[in-house]
Amino acid sequence: MRVPWARSLALALLAAATLQAELVFTRLLSAAYFPHLAFVVLSMALLGLAAAGSFTALSAASPGRPAAASAAFGASLIVCWYLFQSLAVEPLTVAEGAGALLRLAAGLLTLALPFFLAGLAIAAVFSEGAQEAERLYAADLVGSAAGGLLALGS
Repeated sequence: MRVPWARSLALALLAAATLQAELVFTRLLSAAYFPHLAFVVLSMALLGLAAAGSFTALSAASPGRPAAASAAFGASLIVCWYLFQSLAVEPLTVAEGAGALLRLAAGLLTLALPFFLAGLAIAAVFSEGAQEAERLYAADLVGSAAGGLLALGS
């Protein structure tokens, strides 16, 4: 038996985790690369989410299982941050050559990947629960607000 509010709760938690990850990445980049470069994370998050939406809209297949994409999102947060650090990205040296520019581009796309996976999970939840879109949209907004508040409190 399926609990009627389980899908909404799962989406709220996913939205909270996504927004919290965005804010945590912003703080980490701010500490590592100065505050004026940290807000690139916002662009990478939007790029990842928009790419997931475009991918879902253009693919003939269904978005898949939300649980699998959510688990991949959680794992990718750690893996992608490690990969970003291992690329030795130095944004202030981009003018020195193509290698630095390529490392920066690869690093930024690496940071966009978790948000792509979160976008796939969100699309899958909305796809499965199209008949309850109003409740899911409200859960998404409440979850995002909670994630923002949790990130501020940490």
